[in-house]
Amino acid sequence: MGAAGTGFKTLYSRPFSPSRCPLMRTPALPNATTLAFLAWTVLFAPPLLGTPDLRTGVLVPLSALLWWPLVYLRPTRALALLALVLAGAANVVHIHYFGVLVDDSFMLTAARTNAGELREFASALSVDVLGWLLAWLAVATLASVLVLRHAPHWRALRSQPGGRRVLWLVLCAWVVLCGWAFSRESLSKRFVYRLRHAYPLQVVSAAVRQTEIAAALLYQPRLPTAPVAGPQVDTVVVVLGESASAARWSLLGYAQEDTNAPLRAIEGLQTARTMAHGFVTSTALPFLLTGMDMGASVEQAAPTFLDLAHSPQAGYKTFVFSNSRAFDTQEDFFLRALRRSADVYRKVGDGEHDGVLTPHLEAALADPAPRKLIVLHTYGSHTQLEQRYPARDYRLPDAYDNTIRYTSDLLAQWIALADQRSAAQTALLLYASDHGMILPPCASDYRHGLSVTSLEVPLLAWGNARLRQSLSELLPRFTEQDKVDARHSNALLARLALRATGFSDVAAAPAWTETDAPRYKGRPWGEVKRGDACTPQ
Repeated sequence: MGAAGTGFKTLYSRPFSPSRCPLMRTPALPNATTLAFLAWTVLFAPPLLGTPDLRTGVLVPLSALLWWPLVYLRPTRALALLALVLAGAANVVHIHYFGVLVDDSFMLTAARTNAGELREFASALSVDVLGWLLAWLAVATLASVLVLRHAPHWRALRSQPGGRRVLWLVLCAWVVLCGWAFSRESLSKRFVYRLRHAYPLQVVSAAVRQTEIAAALLYQPRLPTAPVAGPQVDTVVVVLGESASAARWSLLGYAQEDTNAPLRAIEGLQTARTMAHGFVTSTALPFLLTGMDMGASVEQAAPTFLDLAHSPQAGYKTFVFSNSRAFDTQEDFFLRALRRSADVYRKVGDGEHDGVLTPHLEAALADPAPRKLIVLHTYGSHTQLEQRYPARDYRLPDAYDNTIRYTSDLLAQWIALADQRSAAQTALLLYASDHGMILPPCASDYRHGLSVTSLEVPLLAWGNARLRQSLSELLPRFTEQDKVDARHSNALLARLALRATGFSDVAAAPAWTETDAPRYKGRPWGEVKRGDACTPQ
C-alpha cells in the first residue's frame, strides 16, 4: 500500500486516550470522522433557535449521536441528510412564526391547506423569514457536503475499535430511551410522544398525534339527556371571526382610526377584549366550538354549541355558511364539527370578501323555522390584507385597519338584517375572532405568530329590543374595564350561544371553567400581559 496505506492504517489505529473522550471511554475518533460528526450535529441545531437553554444544548448533540449510525451506509446517509435539511427548513420557519418546533397544529394546518392558501402563505413570507430560511439552507448544505465526504463507511469499523464502541453506546442509548418511552404507558400512544426528544422525531410525534385525532373524527358527541333548563332565544347568529386583534378595535381603545365607526350607534351592543387560546386557527378555533382544545374535544366526545342547539332538547334548525379557504377537500375536525349538526351547510366562498355571506344570512333569517341558529364563518383579516376588503371603498392608510373597518360594516349590516327579520321575536348576534395577528412594532409586517396581540381578540354581543326587554339575563354585562383587560376568554362566545339555546347547565360544566379566568401556560393572562409588551412569556 505504500506511504498512503501506512498513513491510512495509522489514521484508523490511534491509541486510546481517556482524557480526549472521557464520556465514551473509547479512542478519539479520527480527524475526518470528528469533522463529519460536528457537521452532522449542526443539522440537529434548529431546536436551539426555539429554546436556547442548557437542556436543549445537551439534547442536540445527544440526538446527533443517536442517529449517527445512519451515516455508515451511503443510502441511509443520503436519505437522512435530505430529511434533516427539509425538517430543519420547516422548523426554522415555524419557530420564527410561533416560537416552537413543528407540532401537531402544523400538521393539521398543512393537511387542510389548499393551493390558494398555500400561495397566500408563500407570498406573505417576510424578508427576515426568507433570510433565516436561506441561511439555514446554506449552512445545512455545507454541513451535508462535509458529512457526505468525510463520514466513515461501515467497512472502516473493522479497523476502528472506537467506532464500534460508539455504535454499541448508541444502541444502549436507544434501548434506554425506548424503555423510558414505554414505561408506565407501555405500547400506548405516548410512546412516540416521549421519543420526540430525539430530534427530529417531534415531527413524527406531531404526525401521529394528528393521525389519532383524524381517526377519531367520526365520534358521536355526548349530548345531555335532560330537557333544556333555561329560556331560549328565537334567532341566534354566531359569527366566527378570523385574525382580528383587539388592539385595532376602536371600541376597545384603538385611537388612530375609528375602525368600528359603523357599530357605535347600535343599541344593545356590547364589546370586550378577550384572550384567544392559540395563534393559529387549528389551535384557537376549537375553543369557540367546544370550549376546549381539539385533542380534549375528541377524547371527551365534546359537543359543539351547534350539536347542542340541533339536539332534540333544544330543537333549533341550524345553518352553517363558510367563506374559509379550507374545509372543502379535507375532512378534518373543523369541517366535521361544523357540518355534523348543520341542517344546512354551504361552502359559499373560498376566501372571498366576506360580503359573500350576506345573501345566505338573509335566506336563513327568512326561513320559517321557529328557532334558528346560524353560523357565519368569515375569512376576516387573514394575511394578504389588501385582498380582504373591496379596495375602492376603503381608504384608510393601513390595510389591516381597512379589514377591521370592513368587518365592522358587515357586522352592522348583519345586525340590521337580524333586527328587521326578527322584530317580533328575540334575536342575538355574537362575534369573536379565533385569534389575532402580530402587529407592528412587534414585527415588521402583519402575520400569524406568537404575540400579545395574537392572543387578545374582540368579542361582540348584540340583542334586539325584544331580547333586551324579556331575556336580558342572556346578554353579557361588560364593563369599561372589560374593554381594557382580557378578563374572559373568547370561548365565552360558545358559552353565550349555549345559554341562548337553553343550556345554562352546560355552560357551567368543567369545559368552561376558564372562560371567566383565562390563563396562558397555567398563569393568569393579566399577569402574563404585564410582562413583555410583544411576546407573552
